[in-house]
Amino acid sequence: MVQQLAALAPVFLLVWIYALAWRASTLLGYWAKPFENDPKFYIPADQLFDALYAASPLFNMWFTVSLIVFPLLTFGLVRHNTRTRTLILIVVYVGSIIILRVLPSTAIDWYFD
Repeated sequence: MVQQLAALAPVFLLVWIYALAWRASTLLGYWAKPFENDPKFYIPADQLFDALYAASPLFNMWFTVSLIVFPLLTFGLVRHNTRTRTLILIVVYVGSIIILRVLPSTAIDWYFD
């Protein structure tokens, strides 16, 4: 179960960033721009946005911990899991990290500015 949660950490980070950017865009009236609309200071007071923004340390920490935990669990459980299951988890994990790094998105740039 921990291995699956670690494998899905980058996916949930992507979904969370897009949810935060979507909420900011609905409040601002346009898609948030990097280096122009700071997520903490330029968004009007909104409970949903504040809740999403307050969860940012959790998602960032979960992703950071998964960078260490997922490879260790994958190599440690290689005999316990089937090859197909291990391969699917690796593809999901690596694929979502590649999407997170390569995807040209103003939402990702806006959050990490």
